[in-house]
Amino acid sequence: MKQWFREIGIPLLDWPPYSPDLNPIEHIWFHLKKKVLELHLELEFANGKSEEDLEALENALVEGWNALPNSLFESLVRSMPKRVNACYKAKGWHTKY
Repeated sequence: MKQWFREIGIPLLDWPPYSPDLNPIEHIWFHLKKKVLELHLELEFANGKSEEDLEALENALVEGWNALPNSLFESLVRSMPKRVNACYKAKGWHTKY
């Protein structure tokens, strides 16, 4: 694959195996946690050891996910060209994303 990229003139960077800057789901986790705690503050103090705690967390995650606005997902998708460009300019290092 790398040879094919070189042959057609696509420059390659040494890229870290995991780049949160290029992974919009990392931002979704932040918003999901915030929404779950907004809707179910009591979960912050649950220890997760009982079946009831785990069931409450699962239900809260589903509720929180469903409460996230579509505009959040759309804005993250629209930001991908900027993210890729920023990563390219930073030569794979951290960016503002």
